[in-house]
Amino acid sequence: MALTAAVVTAVAKAAFNSAVDAVRAGGRVVAVGLPPESMSLDIPRLVLDGIEVVGSLVGTRQDLTEAFQFAAEGKVVPKVALRPLADINTIFTEMEEGKIRGRMGD
Repeated sequence: MALTAAVVTAVAKAAFNSAVDAVRAGGRVVAVGLPPESMSLDIPRLVLDGIEVVGSLVGTRQDLTEAFQFAAEGKVVPKVALRPLADINTIFTEMEEGKIRGRMGD
């Protein structure tokens, strides 16, 4: 099943390409992450399938600098829960119900 939209928060090229591959014709890819260098996307697919790629930046460059500084100082604590892969069906149900806060991993 293809997605209507994908939000890319990662900075890896693979994440952007995966997002483009995951959206349906007429879908949208929202780029929040900033890759360190330029990259190429499947332009024929974007054009022929009418996929939009848009950027979204919240705040100023100073806000971004301060946010990175907070993270470097250990003031940003991510919410991560580790659960076994065997719980995957329960985890997806919890995601659909909006019960998960943060990230899940194994």
